[in-house]
Amino acid sequence: MAGVEAGKEEEATTVRITGKSHVKPGKLIGRKECQLVTFDLPYLAFYYNQKLLFYKNDGCGEFEDKVEKLKEGLRVVLEEFYQLGGKLGKDDDEVLRVDYDDDMDGVEVVEAVAEGITVDELTGDDGTSSFKDLIPFNGVLNLEGLHRPLLSIQLTKLKDGIAMGCAFNHAVLDGTSTWHFMCSWAQICNGTSSSVVVPPFLDRTKARNTRVKLDLSPVVSCNGNDATKQGP
Repeated sequence: MAGVEAGKEEEATTVRITGKSHVKPGKLIGRKECQLVTFDLPYLAFYYNQKLLFYKNDGCGEFEDKVEKLKEGLRVVLEEFYQLGGKLGKDDDEVLRVDYDDDMDGVEVVEAVAEGITVDELTGDDGTSSFKDLIPFNGVLNLEGLHRPLLSIQLTKLKDGIAMGCAFNHAVLDGTSTWHFMCSWAQICNGTSSSVVVPPFLDRTKARNTRVKLDLSPVVSCNGNDATKQGP
């Protein structure tokens, strides 16, 4: 019996992936290119920037309804932040940039369940041990944005709420622009606004028109993948 109870307890605290989809802007954008400049390039050797937010149940709708509402808001905010639905690319001179086109997959949205875990447990002293299971792209270098989504979001159903884990490619967004995106998304989802109030400024060449060709040697990320090759 002790072994059975231990197994049940372990299963209750396990984060289980239940689905994966992609979200694109709510309107056609067409082909776009956003040039990276010198102050973006050092971040290619860093890991994806990760954020983790917790929300307790407010009694308004089921988990599935909230996921759909978040996706709908994401479609709207991506109409301005469309570069997050693209990939890193190179021009003919091997200069890195962000490429977007309507036929790309868009932002990755992962759905998961951990109904044995509460928000209070995660915010307690020992809760940090579960964080890595609630956020996508652990140990993934920004350079892998050549083949991976530039933004991945994991929405996990908890016993009494939702965990939202986000992984942003740090070569595309810094801290200020990350929270600009998050606040714009929140305003759309909570009904404060029907569109992005302050559009992002995407033309980096207005600040520094510098083109740097990088000779990228193979880099192995923490998960053992060659970051310059196609990921799984």
